[in-house]
Amino acid sequence: MRAECQISSSVVNGVRRLLIDEGRWQEIERALLERDPDMEDWLEDTGRRPYVSFAGHRRLLEAVGGDEGAPALRRLGHARLSAAMDLGPVAPILRCWVRQYAHIPTALLHVAPYVWDVILRHAGRLQIEETGPHRMVYRAVDAPEALHSATLWHALVEGYGTELLRRSGRDGEVRVQVDARGFALVGTWDR
Repeated sequence: MRAECQISSSVVNGVRRLLIDEGRWQEIERALLERDPDMEDWLEDTGRRPYVSFAGHRRLLEAVGGDEGAPALRRLGHARLSAAMDLGPVAPILRCWVRQYAHIPTALLHVAPYVWDVILRHAGRLQIEETGPHRMVYRAVDAPEALHSATLWHALVEGYGTELLRRSGRDGEVRVQVDARGFALVGTWDR
């Protein structure tokens, strides 16, 4: 039996902190707990445990997305990457990586598997599937179905990745593509 997929509490708390700063957390928390009262224990666990259930994170993102869905999560991903550059478990990795590799997008995007390993547990791994002068594809290998079908989480990841490219001075985007083999992170950029 496979262990349950988990996400770093720091990621969840970073999302919550950003929503508090935007004045949106109370409304989102209320809607989340009305729909799923068991989420109260999960939210408390984010303050006690280093990793929490990915399923809970997925439900939180559904509440954050509200009526707007994926576009709201992409914007949140952009904002969270900016905040993550300053604080959090991957901040030193991201700052160093951007400083060192901003001028080479394929090298810059090599940070993805390291971040994956820091923020996720029991989630498989990312491996390079394709690389080119203006494109890079990572494939999630042995990732659980929970990650394959989490479309709002995909949008959040797209926001993170696109902001990382923007910080490197590139006009591009990162998108999640799901197919029969699971999902892939596809980064494309100009110049």
